[in-house]
Amino acid sequence: MITIQHLPVLAVMGCFLGAFLIEIFGQKSKAVRAVITMIFVCFACISVALLVKPVMFDGKVLSYWMGNWEPVAGYAIGIGYEIDSLNMFFAILVVFTMLMSSIYSFRYMEKDHHLAHYYTLFLMLSGSVLGLVFTGDVFNMFVMIEIMTFAAVALTAFRNGKGSALEAAFKYLVIGFIGSSFTLLGIALLYRQCHTLNMAQLSSILGGEGGHAPLAVLAFALMFIGMGVKSYIVPFHTPAADAYTAAPTSISMAFSSMVNKAGVYGMIRLMFVIFRSMDSSAMQILMVIFGTVTMFIGVTMALAQHDFKRLLAFHSISQIGYVIMAAGLGTAMGLNAALYHAMNHTLFKGLLFLCAGAVLTAAGTTNLDKLGGLSKKMPKTAICFLIGAFSISGLPPFNGFLSKWQIYQAAYLKGAETGNFLYIIVTIVAVVVSVMTLASFIKVTQAVFFGQVPENCKDVKEV
Repeated sequence: MITIQHLPVLAVMGCFLGAFLIEIFGQKSKAVRAVITMIFVCFACISVALLVKPVMFDGKVLSYWMGNWEPVAGYAIGIGYEIDSLNMFFAILVVFTMLMSSIYSFRYMEKDHHLAHYYTLFLMLSGSVLGLVFTGDVFNMFVMIEIMTFAAVALTAFRNGKGSALEAAFKYLVIGFIGSSFTLLGIALLYRQCHTLNMAQLSSILGGEGGHAPLAVLAFALMFIGMGVKSYIVPFHTPAADAYTAAPTSISMAFSSMVNKAGVYGMIRLMFVIFRSMDSSAMQILMVIFGTVTMFIGVTMALAQHDFKRLLAFHSISQIGYVIMAAGLGTAMGLNAALYHAMNHTLFKGLLFLCAGAVLTAAGTTNLDKLGGLSKKMPKTAICFLIGAFSISGLPPFNGFLSKWQIYQAAYLKGAETGNFLYIIVTIVAVVVSVMTLASFIKVTQAVFFGQVPENCKDVKEV
């Protein structure tokens, strides 16, 4: 009998089953592909929705043991799925992105070839990210990271008629391989010391003196780098801009709203739960510096771009910096602000990428120097873009303002409580980055939606 404990694994396996069925039955039929995709995406959404009340409102932690390999004498010997409020939060972001991206794909991708492969890879990517956030086993997390990486590489190269797509995919593969290798080596060192791969048991062992052993410190450093690669923080951000630009826009949205959130989830789970290292002031300062550098470098790179999607890619890196910095404060307010901004980032950055895809479909380019005046031709897209732009810039009363204001408060209060002037500087930098973000989007708004309509945009229509 299927119970609520089965829903997480069924949602993950449903995505993988859907990918398998599309390869068998969806090669020639557009309708079959669409039906299979929507069945399993909606099944994942419903499964996660049914978990919201018991996990997030009733406070339950649900467990499921793959193959019924339950713990023996309290010691985990199988792969467990542990569902708490943290991974439920990220699972909601994942399934929301899956649903929006799949609906958008049906129209956006209809002129492409080999679409059975596209939807197969899309479901593989979605299932792996969902599996990553649900699993309670660090090696199973690595397996999901590998599936996610190879699906992401293939989707980056999907439109391989463009030379930039293959180059971007190769960069993603190389950097992703490095991140995965570091993660696997860190997991191996953890197993060597703790003789378990279960996150709860690792937390119990490493929360005491075991977490200070040289082997554990090295394992943490390696896994931190691995998760940093997946979340695209500086200096591990190099493949992100190329991949976001080259991939189909529906996948760029998934990368920004879902894939890098998996990396952020991994970092939070690593620091707050497995190693329980966020009480350390040195760790807090390290995380805050990483986040602050990421948000600043991301926005300065965005200001220099002349391609719509590439500019959005660097802004995605910048906004992840806000999340990492806020989580690194090590306070309840900071973590709440980080999760709130992660949710808002999924919403406004997903909207902005979909607007970029609409512009690309209608005008045939995302080069800012070849666009202009599209607010007259595409008023609905222009309105949606302005909502997203105001949100990411942190202007009131849009959602980005609320989470950014909470981040400013959390950083300032941390500085006031500790007497460390670094946190005051970080607060100022966060505000300045928001101003620079607004300046960047003023440039995009003028270049794409206002000004003179160039010859190549004379016949553009709303899509």
